[in-house]
Amino acid sequence: LLRTGQAAASAGHLPHAIRALTAAGQHETPDGAKALVIAARIFDERLREMDRARTLYESVMQRFPGTQAAAY
Repeated sequence: LLRTGQAAASAGHLPHAIRALTAAGQHETPDGAKALVIAARIFDERLREMDRARTLYESVMQRFPGTQAAAY
């Protein structure tokens, strides 16, 4: 799901990217954390939906403390 989301984001299919990335983010793995950060960046940088981005960033910090993704 992480790679699917990344490919969709690169192709400009943002709704599909967000769905895939947030689904990948349900897994308690490094890829899950990375997927949520990428989804948050899409909301922040491409869609300018700061509240949704902040919610995802906070989720990463709470669910994956001490990881590189949480430090982002």
